[in-house]
Amino acid sequence: KNYAELDLFTSEQISEFNKQIKKIVNGSNSKLIEMEVNRKDGKKIWIEFKCTLIKLDKNVLVETIFKDITEKKNTEQKLKSSEKKYRHLFERDPNALVLTDTKGNILDCNPYAAKLAGYPKQEIIGKNYLDLGIFKERHKQIFAGRLKRFQAGEELEPIELLTTNSDGNTIWLKYQSSTINLDGQILIEAIIQDITEKKESELKLKESEEKFRVIAEQSLLGIAVLQDDVIKYVNQRYADILGYTIDEILAWRPMEYIKMIHPEFRDFMVEQATRKQNGSNDTVENYQFKAIKKDGDEIWCENYSRPIKYQGQFANLITTFEVTERKKAELIIKKEIKKLKELDNLRIDFVNRASHELKTPLTSIYGAIQLMNKFYSHELSDEALDILNIATKGGKRLKKLVFNLLDISRIEARKLRLDKELSDLSSIIRNCVEEMKYLLQQRALSLDLQIPEKCMIEIDKIRIEQVIYNLISNAIKNTPPGGNIYLKLRINNHVILSVKDTGVGLSKKEKRFLFEKFSKLERYGQGMNIITEGSGLGLFISKEIVELHGGKIWATSKGRNKGSTFFVTLPLS
Repeated sequence: KNYAELDLFTSEQISEFNKQIKKIVNGSNSKLIEMEVNRKDGKKIWIEFKCTLIKLDKNVLVETIFKDITEKKNTEQKLKSSEKKYRHLFERDPNALVLTDTKGNILDCNPYAAKLAGYPKQEIIGKNYLDLGIFKERHKQIFAGRLKRFQAGEELEPIELLTTNSDGNTIWLKYQSSTINLDGQILIEAIIQDITEKKESELKLKESEEKFRVIAEQSLLGIAVLQDDVIKYVNQRYADILGYTIDEILAWRPMEYIKMIHPEFRDFMVEQATRKQNGSNDTVENYQFKAIKKDGDEIWCENYSRPIKYQGQFANLITTFEVTERKKAELIIKKEIKKLKELDNLRIDFVNRASHELKTPLTSIYGAIQLMNKFYSHELSDEALDILNIATKGGKRLKKLVFNLLDISRIEARKLRLDKELSDLSSIIRNCVEEMKYLLQQRALSLDLQIPEKCMIEIDKIRIEQVIYNLISNAIKNTPPGGNIYLKLRINNHVILSVKDTGVGLSKKEKRFLFEKFSKLERYGQGMNIITEGSGLGLFISKEIVELHGGKIWATSKGRNKGSTFFVTLPLS
């Protein structure tokens, strides 16, 4: 068949065949041709062919030799694709990449290398890199020596150099070089990294560690750094606390540090140290433990420790100081507190018993005095009546004190109970004022009463009466003759009772402990013309009663001789 009739070739390929045949017929040499053709089974293959004229008998024939080069072409295509990828990576690499011969002449480089050198890439190719002007004289000597070592077949270690880039900035560069065989030629591939940021970070870290070391050496606290279960740093104070030398501690093997921890605390401290060395923040920073010194003595220490980065890795920073004497003092204090509690319990028991024991005979005595005053006062002389009045006043004060002491006992035992019922607070206030009328007249004081006609509220009538009586009594006692007292009752979302006086007032210090137990304000010898007698229990008991009702009690005053106002709030329901 005529080759043009075969389905192997396209019309363009047949035309190429014809050209080659004409050439050899005209006496020219045919070139080697490569083309992709279709086989009969439809598969595409690559072939190469060359045509020559031959004489066979008297005929002139065209001899064409075909060769299947499909595998070769596929390999070339993969290589071309690989070279394209390599070139892409080569051009985009953030490091400077340079390819030189063994004499240092630059054969290829990427854009970053050209930028670093400060030359266009086309001007760099072919130059020796020692002639680029980016290296100082001492650097040239180093690289010249490295070239000789390459030529001798040595493998070279990376080097770091401080130099100047094309912008005039001082930078740190790291050079890594290796030899490669490219098409039978030995070449040098250099990777140049800008490590300026890394070097600056290392410098800052070094400066920070130096500062830490200086501070630690002068510290009165023991300081240590535990890393990989080994003490990597310790100051003199830490060594002194434990009775070792610094060299002895630094020579401890992994986990050997536990020998200075009392067995009672080892599990806890090892677990905490492990967490901190792993960088965990879920740890206990502050704790006390018993340590064992080199000579075997046991001491108490207090630790503050937390995870830190030390030389690029997590570690446990430990700050220690001895608290043995403090622990001894704490033990003594605990014993003393226990004794004081026992004494306080004895006091409470005594007050409780004494109050109950005094209540019955005191009631009898006070009742007898009142009966004598009522039925036999007309038979007594003036002198006897004066004595009877003194006994009446004293009995009244003593009775109030005993009842207050009983209330204190109930409060301390949490047995003070309320018996609430719906009561008219306005009526209670009027009764209290009526009872105090004689004392108001005796002190020449005026009382301005501003209350509603009725104020129905659920309260313990007797206890609230006790509070109101205490507030009015305090106002009378602390207001000099000729002064004024103002009692107001307002109803809003709750009941607000206020007792204001123009008396001696309260200092800031007095206001702080006003409602505390036995907080009697001592004002003797201050020329204020006020009544100073009292037990200092009334306001404390009043506060407890008001708070049991769900209310509040407080006092305000602008200072000495500027009067004071006591407020009580009670819920409506």
